[in-house]
Amino acid sequence: MRTRPPSGRGPAWPSRQAKGSHHVPDRAAWRSCCAIRTDRTPPERNRTLARTALAAPSFLARPPAPYLAHRLGTRLPARPPRSRETRNPVSQTPQSAARSKEPRLVLPPPRTPCPREAPALRWGVLAPGVIAERFVEALQSRTQQRVGAVGSRDAKRARAFADRFGIPSAYGSYAEVLDDRDVDIVYVASPHSKHFDLAMQAIQAGRHVLVEKAFTRNAREAEQLIAAARERGVFLMEAMWTRFLPHIDVVRQVLESGLLGEVQTVTADMGLPAEPDPAHRLFDLGLAGGALLDLGIYPVSFASMVLGRFTSVTAIGTKTSTGVDGQTSVIVGNEFGAHGVLNTTLFARTPTTASISGSRARLEIAGRFHRPTTVRLISPDDEVLDSFVSEQIDGGLCYEAAEAARCIAAGKLESGLMPLDETLDIMRVLDTIRRDLAVTYPGE
Repeated sequence: MRTRPPSGRGPAWPSRQAKGSHHVPDRAAWRSCCAIRTDRTPPERNRTLARTALAAPSFLARPPAPYLAHRLGTRLPARPPRSRETRNPVSQTPQSAARSKEPRLVLPPPRTPCPREAPALRWGVLAPGVIAERFVEALQSRTQQRVGAVGSRDAKRARAFADRFGIPSAYGSYAEVLDDRDVDIVYVASPHSKHFDLAMQAIQAGRHVLVEKAFTRNAREAEQLIAAARERGVFLMEAMWTRFLPHIDVVRQVLESGLLGEVQTVTADMGLPAEPDPAHRLFDLGLAGGALLDLGIYPVSFASMVLGRFTSVTAIGTKTSTGVDGQTSVIVGNEFGAHGVLNTTLFARTPTTASISGSRARLEIAGRFHRPTTVRLISPDDEVLDSFVSEQIDGGLCYEAAEAARCIAAGKLESGLMPLDETLDIMRVLDTIRRDLAVTYPGE
């Protein structure tokens, strides 16, 4: 009985000879041969492994043929059914065949560091309002940052805020916060009309400053703040918190890689209905109220991040009865011919979405694009190629604080994610829009 391959070459197979039966190769040997084959090593390496491990010729490093499967007890993988296109290649169009050869477009993962890992700073809060509450909640729940002082023109309000959040020091003036030696950086959370004065006081006191968006009332104020911070050597940043979120980092990477091809159109909107109330800051012209600085800053800043500096800005709008802008639509363009279509309103709730359309694909950012949300990569045929889903958190303001802390610890005077020159460009765009709307703030 033959115990060598039909060719007569090579060593004998490991065998198991049952009495009264013909020779059958050992089942374990077959499985070992199959395992060697799936390593996808070169044929020469397969032969070496086969002789060393199995003492068998190289042609046995193949799965058993169907007619041997039942004798070896090996279950062969089911053959997948052929698609209609495979059975009939003629049915494939040249376009679909070309697309099938292209690498699949996918979204990169975010590079955003964990906010809790940022170096701890001692914060002072100026003007304890609603946005200040959200900021402190985010810091205390998701970072190592420590809030050491809060200041308000109303000492009782400052004390109530401090008691609520366990802040050690509460002051009845902003100057006292700036004089506190336990404060490294201050967060300016006042209405827009007070941003310039409070930020300038903090800079002159040698404190690092994070200023709530919109940065100031106008570009003239922004330019003065930036010049003062650079001269004094302190960190200064606009608190455009959306810039520092993980899903926006995914967008940024897509733009840097050219995944979308040539960007042609950007859309973004931000609309939240507000009951007309002359006493509310949104409808108070003296506090620089209106949709533009409070809501419109989001789509304008997003378009600036995508398109770069605008070369053209055109706007139309509608005022409220108090004289502030209630609704504004803007068309912007850049030097490469790409357009941005932006809208903001106090009169209705809009989808609050954003999109970036390029020559190869587009990105769609789901509702409330300024918050942690979903980003989808869409093909020209409207096929969803990939998506990124952000963790849904309420403390998203922690990311801007962590960015400021990292920059200060590294000795930087501004953030590369929200550069001061871009903040100044954005304020100039807002000035142009307000000129088109004939909206002027008192004292300008």
